[in-house]
Amino acid sequence: MKLEDQLGCFGYFGFGAGFDWAKGGLTAVPGDGPAPANYCLHTCRRAAKCWLAHRRRVQLFVPEAARQSDQVARTRPGPRFLEVLARAQGRALTEAIEPYSAVMTANAVDGMAVATDQPLRYRGPMTLPWDPKTKRLTPIADGPSRH
Repeated sequence: MKLEDQLGCFGYFGFGAGFDWAKGGLTAVPGDGPAPANYCLHTCRRAAKCWLAHRRRVQLFVPEAARQSDQVARTRPGPRFLEVLARAQGRALTEAIEPYSAVMTANAVDGMAVATDQPLRYRGPMTLPWDPKTKRLTPIADGPSRH
């Protein structure tokens, strides 16, 4: 069974990668062979649609941060993106918060927790809907919902 089917992690981009890393999974990276890679990015057959559902979820929970990130991405794509985003946020470059990546990282941390039988971190309304009995997330279907 594919990891995304086992975990029900559609829409929580990064969760499968965290789970895979914690289990010692080596995901083949095209051109690199086996390496500790991002399962979600390199292996999951639903990655593109999952990323879009992830973006909708982030936009629902942190709309202003997502709007600001999207606006900067449209006007300053590429290497200077984070620098411009940090400036727009009034933060130092090392303190910039890119919401899609931040939530993806939190999802990966939660995937690692689940893989090692640890509880998920409480993240308020963004806490992932993990069912310890079924050992599955409630996947996002037609768009995000508040859990």
